Amino acid sequence: MTGMAELVRLGDFDRDEREPRWGQLVAETLMPMSVTLDLAEGADTGILRRKALGDLSLARWDCPPSQGVRRPEHVRRGDPETVVLFFAGAGKEFVDSGLSKVVLSPSCGLLFSSSLSFSFETGGGLQKLSLILPRVVLEETAPRLTIGSGIPLETSRPSVRLLRDFLSLLWSSLHRMTESEIQGARAAVLSLLWGAACQDEEASDGGAMAALRRKMDVWIGENLASGPLTVAELAAAHHVSERTVQRVFARDAETVSSVVRRRRIAQARGELVHSSLPIASVAARAGYFDASHFAREFRHFYGETPRHHRAHNARVSAAAV
Repeated sequence: MTGMAELVRLGDFDRDEREPRWGQLVAETLMPMSVTLDLAEGADTGILRRKALGDLSLARWDCPPSQGVRRPEHVRRGDPETVVLFFAGAGKEFVDSGLSKVVLSPSCGLLFSSSLSFSFETGGGLQKLSLILPRVVLEETAPRLTIGSGIPLETSRPSVRLLRDFLSLLWSSLHRMTESEIQGARAAVLSLLWGAACQDEEASDGGAMAALRRKMDVWIGENLASGPLTVAELAAAHHVSERTVQRVFARDAETVSSVVRRRRIAQARGELVHSSLPIASVAARAGYFDASHFAREFRHFYGETPRHHRAHNARVSAAAV
């Protein structure tokens, strides 16, 4: 049930079961990767608590000393991209994507994507809070947020502290919230995440390539209903080569097709929830001219059919009246 915590303790398992069990929990909660525990340093200390927030999820971790790696083979083509936000309450975790190195600590959170390969090392005493969400959900409030090799979030910044503190409050309050309150909290989380992440993006994202990417993202949003959008069309609209277009999106480990696909389904989800248009009309306005294809895409990203998603959110809206 949403708001109720699921609790798992490594100490409840036999010693030889702890490493595979912790690896399974990491894969289920975050994303697939290989995890190794330091059994000589108190690997019975691992505790994981998980709660659902609609299609988002929260987790609190008391981590055993461990190392891990997400290899290219773990990043399966066709899997929906997941975004993970971490804030540490105590201890440190060292994360290396090959392009950047970040130390997760009480003074620095981290936002990163499942599209990346990376390694990590965790010492003893790490306590952290995570927010896990489908990448497509960010298109509702932050369609031009580029995560790249990860975004460090310095907790000295007020917007980052506001996000961190709101998530902590939400964790302790979820079990007392109604469905309509949970939907409101979900929207607040997305807005706060955009406010915290985009400032770091703007501070670090300079140069002609970044400016061109922002212009291309705007153009994509204005042309979603036009049917398939190609690299060639994007290149012609911005008077650059197709190779330049590919390089612009590759900087953030993305492709034009993956971005267009997310933007289309997020636009459709917004109209599905906030309008009374027939589902076929919603699909067509987002550039889907085959209803069965739209239904498959929607289930792929949101885990349920458009009809069920609309019915659930209609009940939530009615409860709020």
